[in-house]
Parts: sequence; structure tokens; C-alpha cells
Amino acid sequence: MQVHPGNVFFRNLRANESRRYARLTATTDKTNLAVKIVERIKSQVPPGHFMMLDSKSGRWEELSDKRARAKVIHALWTMIRDRPQSDGEEEKKEEGPFAEQGGALRRPWGFLPPGSISK
Repeated sequence: MQVHPGNVFFRNLRANESRRYARLTATTDKTNLAVKIVERIKSQVPPGHFMMLDSKSGRWEELSDKRARAKVIHALWTMIRDRPQSDGEEEKKEEGPFAEQGGALRRPWGFLPPGSISK
């Protein structure tokens, strides 16, 4: 799953957009950036999808746009949180947007092009 072309594309996109995300201060601006990332992935040819493994059925299911945006925001936030601090940058002390959700984000998820799963 880590080497899937869609996941590699998403990680590269996340790395490229994380610095822009870090400079944004308004929540609406951060959400708008996440919306653009989700739209970019879904507008590819063939279109990409955000998927999550259903722990009960063992099947991959597509996430709603709202959940996909939340995953993108979380991925950007963790990229910033885990980035080594350079001189002159203040350390981030916030807990993150999903800190209170416990293990809700621990299930596998990824970006897959159409046709890679059977329905």
C-alpha cells in the first residue's frame, strides 16, 4: 500500500503543500487548501479516490469529501508537526485537529485510482 502510485502522489503533494499550509493562519484558508487538494486528486485521469479499510467487512470503502478533507488536513498537520524545526521558527504547541478522536484515524487509509478495488 505504501508504494501504490496514488499514495506516492499524495505524499509528494502533501510535502509540496505543507509549507503553504503552515503559513496559513485562518481555519477557512486551511480548509480551502484541503478542498483544493481533494479536488486535484479527484480530477486526475483516471480520477483518484480516498479509501478506508472497513474493519468489520474487510473491504475498502470510499470516503466522503468531508472525511477526505479531514484526512488531508491531518496529513498536512502531521507533516508540519514532524518536520525538524529550523532556526527562527517557533515550535508548534497545539495538539492537532484530531487529538481527541483517539484511535479513529489509526485504520489504514489511502488514495487509490478507480478499478483497483472490486465492488
